[in-house]
Amino acid sequence: MSVPASPDEQRVKRETFFKLVFGSEADGYICISHKPAGGKWQDDFFHYPNELPRMLHHIEQVYKTGNTYFCPQLLASKDRLPGTRSARTKENVKTCTTAWADLDSCDPKLMLVEPSIVVMTSSNRYQALWVFDHPVDPVAAEQISKNIAYHHVPDGADSSGWDLTQALRVPYTYNMKYALPVEIVLERVTREVYHLEDFQKYAEVRTSKYDQDPMPEVLTPEPALDIMQRYRKSLNPITFSIFSVEPSNTPEEGGWSKVLWHEKKCS
Repeated sequence: MSVPASPDEQRVKRETFFKLVFGSEADGYICISHKPAGGKWQDDFFHYPNELPRMLHHIEQVYKTGNTYFCPQLLASKDRLPGTRSARTKENVKTCTTAWADLDSCDPKLMLVEPSIVVMTSSNRYQALWVFDHPVDPVAAEQISKNIAYHHVPDGADSSGWDLTQALRVPYTYNMKYALPVEIVLERVTREVYHLEDFQKYAEVRTSKYDQDPMPEVLTPEPALDIMQRYRKSLNPITFSIFSVEPSNTPEEGGWSKVLWHEKKCS
C-alpha cells in the first residue's frame, strides 16, 4: 500500500501537473470546480499562468471538504456570459493544450496512442490526457477526444467524457464517492507531446446523426399511399383525407390553412 503524499509533496506534484497540462505557450483562465458534501457546485476561475500560485492555494483550502475538479481547457474570460450560470461554457473556451478522456474502467494500456498523463481516480478507474506540442483549436481537440472516447467505449471508457468544459479530477485531492475517501494520484506522467496527425489511428466519429444515416441515392419506387398505409397507426387520420382530396383554396373555405389549423386544434 502506497504512503499518501505529504501536503508539501501534494502541492509540488499538483503544480508540476498543471504546468505539464497547460504548458508555457498558452494563457487563459482555468476553471476549478468544487462540490462539497451535500452542497452545490462552485466554479472558481484563475488566470494561467499568472494566478497559478493562488489557484494551488485555493485547491488546498477546499479539497478536503468535497470533490475537486478542473476543466482541461483554457477559457477566454472568467466572466459569466449572458444567459449562462458560469463562465465554464463551450463558447468561452479559448484554446486547448491537450486531448482528454474519462477512461473510467478502461485500461490505459489499451490506448492506440499512449497518454502523456494517466490519473488514477480510484481503484482501476482512470482519466487520461494527451499533451499537444502546441495549443490547438478547441473544435479539433474536442473531435480527437470524442474519437478516443467512442473507440474505447467497449473497453469501459465513458462515452460522455469527451466534450469541451469536461470536468476531470484534480490529482492529490480526494474522491469522496466512497465510504473512505480515496486519494487521486498520478499513475503515469511523461513529457510526451503530440501533433494532431498522431491521432489518425482513431476513426473519426461523425458529429451529426444524419451523417451516419445518409439518404439512399435511389429511393424505393413505392406508391405514397402504400407507405402511408404501412405507418397508418402512427398517422393522424386526417392525413389520408388531405392526401386524397385537396382542399379548396378559396378564401371562403380557407384552403390548406383551414384544414391544418383544424388538425392542430384537434390533436
